[in-house]
Amino acid sequence: MTKKESTRPWKSLHHRATGRETYGQLYDLAAALIDGPKTFDQIAEHYKSYLRLIGIYAPLDPVRLDENEFSKEILASLDQLVERGWVEKNGDTWLLTEKGKIESEKSIRDVARSKKYIEKILQPETVSKVSVCVHLLLASIKLPAAILSGSVGLLNDSIDTLLDGLSSIFVYFGLKYNKEKIVNIFLTFLMVVVASVAMKESILRFFRPYTPQVDLFTFGATIISAIFCGVLYLYQGYVGSKTGSISLITQSVDSRNHVIIAVSVTAGLIGTITGHVFIDTIVGFGVALLLLQSTIELIKDLLKNFDDAETSTSSFNIPFNEKFIQFRREKLGDYLLYQVNENEYSSLGELKQIGLNAYDFSSNTMIRELGVSTHPLNENDIDDVIYQLINDKLITTEPIVNLTDKGVHQLKLRLRKSKNAIF
Repeated sequence: MTKKESTRPWKSLHHRATGRETYGQLYDLAAALIDGPKTFDQIAEHYKSYLRLIGIYAPLDPVRLDENEFSKEILASLDQLVERGWVEKNGDTWLLTEKGKIESEKSIRDVARSKKYIEKILQPETVSKVSVCVHLLLASIKLPAAILSGSVGLLNDSIDTLLDGLSSIFVYFGLKYNKEKIVNIFLTFLMVVVASVAMKESILRFFRPYTPQVDLFTFGATIISAIFCGVLYLYQGYVGSKTGSISLITQSVDSRNHVIIAVSVTAGLIGTITGHVFIDTIVGFGVALLLLQSTIELIKDLLKNFDDAETSTSSFNIPFNEKFIQFRREKLGDYLLYQVNENEYSSLGELKQIGLNAYDFSSNTMIRELGVSTHPLNENDIDDVIYQLINDKLITTEPIVNLTDKGVHQLKLRLRKSKNAIF
């Protein structure tokens, strides 16, 4: 097999897991044997577990994994490891030599360093530092653009961004010294001031019309703002919901608002170019209303949770998380249908165990070193998936677990585009 023909089906997965390409798949393969000798099927399972981590199950995967080429790739890599003296073959199993253990530990240490880095960037204090830098950077771009152009929408947005940078500093110290509730009160007060000033300026613009001077700098400032605030929205929201930080949740909502505002300001700027100056004035007024609405909602949440020892963040949904969870559940359901078709199970308990095994990543050294040993979905999720298959009349439990005609039809649809089709 030439290099051009080789697809290395696990190569990019390994690089994303370790965070660098220094060691390549040979080191990952050696690390797969660090816990002891493994058969070919167990080694292949090591790589397929990378896909299952994100809810993709062979042979039902959308990447259309070619099992034959996949097997050839692994065997070719094992031969290379044998030639290097890292691996020995003993019957149907492969095991590491002393030299192989030393080499494989290099990639494991690299993953451990990546884990520490990931943990650091997911700390609330780190998020606050990043927020300060991003907001001050955006303010330094948007404020001059607003002043030069005269756009009331962009001016309101840039002032809000500048104050967000200052508030991020307070959030950082609030998290550091465990004074989040005091910081929340200050942030809410600050948002009231900003919304009031923005509303005043927007109303005055109706009585004192002004034609903004729009150029590429003005457009660039709003586009950059939308991109940066969108990323910040996801970052703050994810860490805030995972750590239970209402301050980060508050900032995440504000970052989301900035994305909406940036799109609206862009519409106002386009209106100015086309001779519809009033659009910018309306956008500025709309921005002020949005800020005021967000402030009122945050005040309600603050009052509702003020007496709680810990503020709940359960009402905040990580963007796209629900859809991703649903995707994983659907893929697990398809995988269980495939397993029922291929094997004989006398009870739902046996089928549930298949689901539990699919969610167990403790045998994958790389994933384990990243601190992930089980799938994000839990036992109850597996039960729900199985009972959903029953309710949808895709499987039957009498006399044994088996596919219904409807279940066979659905599995055919899932496997139709796969090279591993069994029908």
